[in-house]
Amino acid sequence: MLDLGAPAPPSRGGAIHIVFTHGKLVMDMRAPDPCLLQDRDLDDIGLAPEREQFVGLWQGQACFAIELGKVGQLDPMRFQVGSLYNLLGRVDDRLFALTGRALQLLAWERDHRFCGRCGTQMRRSATES
Repeated sequence: MLDLGAPAPPSRGGAIHIVFTHGKLVMDMRAPDPCLLQDRDLDDIGLAPEREQFVGLWQGQACFAIELGKVGQLDPMRFQVGSLYNLLGRVDDRLFALTGRALQLLAWERDHRFCGRCGTQMRRSATES
């Protein structure tokens, strides 16, 4: 169901996304799994990601953690922005863990932008995912 060892695909096209804005989870309350958004959902929000991290495969489908910048008014009848803990008891435990991992990956990337030894800005390695 969850494969964390899979290599990252070359693009996000056709993937599922766990989306955050300022550390808060963006949930689609109409979806069976509210924390998983599709490409068309990102288009509905109308914003491009500031950061993204490949999380792994969820049920064979690539899953990315996405951090959006400033988000305008979302449709309150569809989207809710809140804490990760809003999902407790609403989704499968493995999906909750995947969502938590997504948040951790984005927080790590945000908080570790510079080398702790020399202070130079970190760059993504082409050989690691």
